[in-house]
Amino acid sequence: MLSVRIEPAGIALQLEPGERLLDALDDLERVEVLAVSCRAANCARCLVRIHQGGDGLVPPDADETRLLQMLGASSDQRLGCQLRAAFEGSQAVVSVRLVAAGAR
Repeated sequence: MLSVRIEPAGIALQLEPGERLLDALDDLERVEVLAVSCRAANCARCLVRIHQGGDGLVPPDADETRLLQMLGASSDQRLGCQLRAAFEGSQAVVSVRLVAAGAR
């Protein structure tokens, strides 16, 4: 299990290996926490900053990497719609802080 804390929303949840953060938020009926439009690494409305535990996440795929590079995102920023729990490191804790749209 991967423990995730989303700030400033104060949401804490657990992800199974391979589970996507957005799907877990759907299950909690809290998907409004992330400003998501496309869910496919296209719009960048769900930009987040990983404060700790990023190694507990599956690395960005080619689509996410391309968009992050286009945005000039820092190395600690990811797209919230693409965050998945890694398959190892079952006790990892990830702290995510929402980034305002357009802010880097």
